[in-house]
Amino acid sequence: MRINTMQKNGFTTIELLVYVAGMVVLMLAIGTLIYSMYNFYRDATIGPRADRIGISVVDRVTKDIRTGVSINTELSRFNVPTGAISMNAQSGASLLTKYFELIDGRVVYIENGGATQYLTPDDISVSNFYLTPISTPISQAVKYNIDITYTSRGVETIKNFTGVAILRHSYE
Repeated sequence: MRINTMQKNGFTTIELLVYVAGMVVLMLAIGTLIYSMYNFYRDATIGPRADRIGISVVDRVTKDIRTGVSINTELSRFNVPTGAISMNAQSGASLLTKYFELIDGRVVYIENGGATQYLTPDDISVSNFYLTPISTPISQAVKYNIDITYTSRGVETIKNFTGVAILRHSYE
């Protein structure tokens, strides 16, 4: 009696389906892990990033107001949450026009009517750009209040930045 022994080469369809299903489960687990790590990273870095953005906007506004000679009150909006300030500023021997405004949740800067520069990114919103002029017989100053709003883990957080800057050339 002879027994026919054939050797199998390759995989059966069932084995192939089991391996593919295992790979799909493994890829889903890896994808979920990467997505959760990305969310953790974003949540861990958004607060310090908002602080850096707020500090840089405050620094830029302060430095530019300090170069000011006078405020153009007709082009400025004071004592409103969507403030704007236009001023004449001294840069060496030349006189410049500097303009800050809150547009669509972003602080913009325009110099001499040129190109618009965004001082804040589009993924972090500025919810308040409140400017208050301060005038004395000797000088002019501007008090500002900037609120930066961001969302982390479904919770909206507001960071507040305030300051006062004196137009240095207004009293010279």
